[in-house]
Amino acid sequence: MWKEITGYMFRYRISDQGIVQKHNTKTKQWITLVPVLKNHAAVRLRRKDGTYHEASLPALMDRMFRGGYAKKNGLYQIHKNGSKLDCSLENLMPLHPKEVGKMFSGRGSRKPVIRTGKDGESVVYPSITEAARKNGITTSVLYAQLYKNRTDPRGYRWEVDRG
Repeated sequence: MWKEITGYMFRYRISDQGIVQKHNTKTKQWITLVPVLKNHAAVRLRRKDGTYHEASLPALMDRMFRGGYAKKNGLYQIHKNGSKLDCSLENLMPLHPKEVGKMFSGRGSRKPVIRTGKDGESVVYPSITEAARKNGITTSVLYAQLYKNRTDPRGYRWEVDRG
């Protein structure tokens, strides 16, 4: 489903999948804008005065599809799957700031970490820091494998022990 984004120099539209397009008046076709990732996914839209506005995709999705619910209620837009570039409506969840901390509290470095090898053998480490050190990788690489579905080139599967 597409919705027209108004108030800008050009015609823009956004889909419920978080895709923003600009209408090309010469070719009469829609051109998909590529989002940039800073603290959030954003696209550049040209204002009526000719200046550019870096529009946050989660904020646009909230305004266009939820009537500004998150903004009106002081909520954050959280990406359920952790991917900040996936701004589809089904992936964005408005949360109270206090709930954000609870949701992501499992990322603490003092949680036990389990490494499972190709042979099924598991090793438990007392923390992410310890697991990274003993396996010759950085904590940021291990975080990516734990929380961003990055694969370990050695074939290990990593998970945080929630027990």
